[in-house]
Amino acid sequence: MMPIYKFSSDSQSQPDGSITMTNATTYLELENANWVYEGKAIVRDIECHAWIAKRTDWPKMAISQGYEVNSTWEYFFTDLEWTADGSKMSSEKGRPVRVEIQATWKLNDTINTTHEVQNIYHFMKASHEVHLFDIQNCYKPKETKMLAFMFNGTNLYNTVVLNNTRQFTTDVRNAIAKYAKVSALRVVDVFADDVKGHLKVWFSLLDKPHIMGDVTGVLPQNNLTVAYNNLMNAINAGIMKFNVMYKQRTHTLTVRSKSLVEDGDNPIPPQPPADVVHKGYSSGAMVGLAIAMILIGGALGLGVGFYLWKHNKGFSYQVQE
Repeated sequence: MMPIYKFSSDSQSQPDGSITMTNATTYLELENANWVYEGKAIVRDIECHAWIAKRTDWPKMAISQGYEVNSTWEYFFTDLEWTADGSKMSSEKGRPVRVEIQATWKLNDTINTTHEVQNIYHFMKASHEVHLFDIQNCYKPKETKMLAFMFNGTNLYNTVVLNNTRQFTTDVRNAIAKYAKVSALRVVDVFADDVKGHLKVWFSLLDKPHIMGDVTGVLPQNNLTVAYNNLMNAINAGIMKFNVMYKQRTHTLTVRSKSLVEDGDNPIPPQPPADVVHKGYSSGAMVGLAIAMILIGGALGLGVGFYLWKHNKGFSYQVQE
C-alpha cells in the first residue's frame, strides 16, 4: 500500500487537512491562473486554440521548500470543429493536446531555468466511478468478511439484474456502504444471481485502511466489526432499502430481514451434489455401448467379406476403346 502525498499530481489537500482525488480542472493545473487567449495554432497536426498564463504558485512542493518560481504556461486545446476523421460526430472536441511550461527557479543566489513539454493523448473528463478502483489487494485475509444476503420478492433477477449488471452492482454497492457506514471502496466482489427464484447477493466487506502519508486530518472510519454490525442491524430491522435503475425505471428493493450470513465458502450459488442421480445413461454405460457397437460392426464386416470371397465370380466391367 502506497501513501497518499499532498503534493502528488492526482491528489489535493483540503482545508480540514484531508486529501482527495483531483478533478479534471485541478489535475491540468488550470485553477488560480489568469488565462489569456492567444489564437489558433497547429499542434501535432491538430487545429488548436492556445491559452497562456503566468504563475508564481507552481509547483507547490518547491515553494514549500523555499524556492521562488516564476513560470509561463501555454495550453493548447482542440478546436471545437476539428475531428480526426473529418466527421461531425466525435468526442475529440475541446480536448487538451499539449502544455508547455517555462520556469525560473530561484533559491538564495542560485537560479535555474527549465522548459517542459507535455503531450496529452485521449484525455477524457468523467466522474469518478467506484468500480474502476480495487483496493482489496492491500488487505490481509483476516481483514475481510465474505457476506451474502437475500431480497424480498421473487423473479427479481430478471427484473433488475439481467442486462443491467453494472448499474445493479453500483446501486447495491452504494447501499451496502451507506448502511455499513463505510466508503464504497470497502465493498468489493459484488455478485448477484438467482437462487430458487430469489435474488441473492454476495460481496466482501473490507476493514478500514491503514494509510500513512501526509494526511493531517484523517477522517474517522468504522472498523470491520463496527461496519458489519451496522449492516446486520439494518438488515435484521428490515430497514435496508434502496433504489435500482432498470430500463429508465426506478425499482425499490428491500433486503430480507435476518438474511445476512457469512458465506465465504459460497462465492457463487451452490451447485447440485455430485451424487445426484440424473435420468438417462451413465458415462460407464455409454462407454460399454460404444465398445459393443464396435464389436458388432467388425463381425458384420468380416461376415460380408467372407461371403463375397466364397462367391466371387469377378466384377463385370467393360473396356472402353
